[in-house]
This record gives sequence, structure tokens and C-alpha cells, in this order.
Amino acid sequence: MTRTMRITLMLALAMPSYLLADDYDCGHTCDLAKLVKICKALEGDAQIKPFTTEIKCGGSQTYWETAGTSYFPLGTKQQIGVKVSMKGGKYTIPDSQFLLSGVPTQGQCSSYKEFVGFHAPLSKILYSCSELEGVLKMGQAAYCKKALEDSGSQLVDVKETGKSYTNCPQIGTPPPQPHNALDLGGELSRTRQEEGSSFWYDLTVLSLTSDEGLLSRLGLKVGDRISSVNSQQVDTVEAFFTRVDEITRRGETLTVIYYQTETRQYVARDLKP
Repeated sequence: MTRTMRITLMLALAMPSYLLADDYDCGHTCDLAKLVKICKALEGDAQIKPFTTEIKCGGSQTYWETAGTSYFPLGTKQQIGVKVSMKGGKYTIPDSQFLLSGVPTQGQCSSYKEFVGFHAPLSKILYSCSELEGVLKMGQAAYCKKALEDSGSQLVDVKETGKSYTNCPQIGTPPPQPHNALDLGGELSRTRQEEGSSFWYDLTVLSLTSDEGLLSRLGLKVGDRISSVNSQQVDTVEAFFTRVDEITRRGETLTVIYYQTETRQYVARDLKP
């Protein structure tokens, strides 16, 4: 995480008091460039004894530390295709496709807390105007930053700022999970349907394994055939899962049209998010 440093600089030019009221007085508008000019003027005056310039550096610094690590499951899926034939292909079962749950992958996320610490004041004494001019060229903040780093002083009065950051999924919003046989509470198979010279594919419910699964909540029974999801035809198992995933991610109502073998009619069922 990034570190932020706030630098405080105090600069004083030691000179005889009787000169402060003259042209060498900075008043409240003095900047470092003007101070360099004053320094050179004083340094060139043979009547003035050698003098020094004091720079005081201080400030604060923020940084981040890891507050903890968490883990969460990322679902995986496995697609299985099955083709059964007997007696050299004389007897066959239509190709079937199944989407099963795989071993979940463990995702990792971290959380962080921000801290702030303070630098103990550091004094630097300059004995020439060329040194002071070097500070002007380098920049006051850069000079003090380097001086504080070179001193190796530790931060004091460290405390939390109250700010935090996390890359973990929000509570109540787990990472998206792929829809699979476990979510469905059953198995689907792609089957060919024929009527006269026409044919099409739909998805037949082969089994139901849970009353809490998607298939049961939609009211499907073994043998029922799914035709479309939210007005889009789904003729492969993968297409069904992709469409369901799109709808649920958007938080929309899931509408499935399927052929009900018990009533021999097509029915539509809604499932709200």
C-alpha cells in the first residue's frame, strides 16, 4: 500500500538583530528564494561575522497494514457428455450433456487499516549560502524528506486513522457461483424432439435430487422438457446455464417455459430473485 508523508519545514537565518529592521527584514512575505538573496548579501558583507542557517524538518506519515486474511469458495463446473449405443449402433440413446459441480477453489482476500505516525523534529545547520541555495534547487519538501529518511528516525505517536480498505466480497454479496447440478437439484439432458419432418432439441429433466434446487422451485418434474428461458430458446445444457446466469446476475425474474408431461401442455413459471 502507498505511504503518504506530510512535511513541515521551519527555516531560520541567524543574523545580528540590528539588521532585521533594514533591507534584510523578511517580514511575513519572505520565501526561500528571498532568503537566499539575503544570505548572499550578508555573506558578502565583510563587517558581518559568519552566521548559520537552521532548517527544522518534521511532519507525519500515513501507511497501511494488513488487518486480516479471509477465504471464500469460488464454484467450479464440469461438463460431461454421454453417448450410449448398443449392437453396433442399432439401438442408441440420444446424446446427453450434464453440468456437474466441481471442487470449489478457495479465493483469498485481505483487509487493511490505515495508521499515522509523526516524525520527531530534526534540525539541520547550514554553514554557507551555497548549501541554502542547494535546498532551494532541490525543493524544501524533497530536502526534508531525504533528511528524515537519512536520519533513520522512527515514527512516534502512531495511531489508527479510522480508515480501512478491503478487497473481500461485500457481506451479503458472495462471488458469483456457476449454476451446476447441485444448484439445480437435478440433472438435465439434451434430447431431440421430432414432429413430422421437423425436429428440434430441448432439455429433459432426468432426475430431481433436492426440493430446494432450481428445477423443483420452478415446479418441474422428471420427464418435463425445458424450451426457453426469458424468451430465449435454450437447446443445450450450456446455453441453459449461461442464460440462467445472465438473468440472475442482473437480479431479474427468471421465466422458464417448459413442456409438462403430466398435462401435455407448455407452461410458464416465474422465479423471482
